[in-house]
Amino acid sequence: MQLVLAALAAGLGVSTAFGQQGAADGEWRHHGGGNGSSRYSGLSQIDAANFSQLEVAWGWESADLRIEESSPYKRQPFRATPLMIGGRLYVQSRTAPGAMALTQPDPARSDWKYVNSGVRAAGPRGLPLVKPPYRRITAVDLKMGDLTWQAPLGQGPTGHPAIKHLELGPLGGRGSSGVDEGGLLITRTLLITFAAKLDELGNRLRDGMGGAYLQAYDKATGKLLAEVEVDRSLHSSPMTYLHQGRQYIVVAGGGVTEKAELVAFAVP
Repeated sequence: MQLVLAALAAGLGVSTAFGQQGAADGEWRHHGGGNGSSRYSGLSQIDAANFSQLEVAWGWESADLRIEESSPYKRQPFRATPLMIGGRLYVQSRTAPGAMALTQPDPARSDWKYVNSGVRAAGPRGLPLVKPPYRRITAVDLKMGDLTWQAPLGQGPTGHPAIKHLELGPLGGRGSSGVDEGGLLITRTLLITFAAKLDELGNRLRDGMGGAYLQAYDKATGKLLAEVEVDRSLHSSPMTYLHQGRQYIVVAGGGVTEKAELVAFAVP
């Protein structure tokens, strides 16, 4: 899967006009930050110099466990970008009937029973069938339409016994679905995203056993500048806001075996 970032002019910072289309007043009032859905914020307190110092400032857990105890619905992770309006955060919860249940057919059409699930086709020695990068970020110059840079998103199966000796660079993580990793947040100097932790074969670790990396890239070059290890699954796209003079980055997280929650990061 290729993620397209179309918010860069080659070698240039974000213009004032573009910045006005992003999140305003230190809040995050729309899913994409502003009316233009640019996922851009002009906040710059968190930058390349201090990104690696980020730590969890707070976390909020939903009442999903109590929902599961009192209803037939199963808890699910948050997958929506939270909003920050008027000093309050808003997030959409998500529950679903028991997943992967055996489905009864329509007798008038078929007598087959089936399970609704997705399975990735196996490649040689467990490696993907297609060439890497398996997931990447692409930056495009909007003025000229030229490709500015591309960067693999995630490490990928570099530890696989069949290719480990090649000492390859990042190949891009495959993930288990299109929402497991890779939502973008753009600030004055950084492109912020996250990648799931993978095992040595490049497979995403199961919920509750894995975690993720919150990452910062130089948005002008695509160079990975820093990453912060997180002990839980992350989903959706990061957002940022300012509260009492302190900038926060918030990502929705959790999983089937983890509590659904919001995770906020800030510089100590």
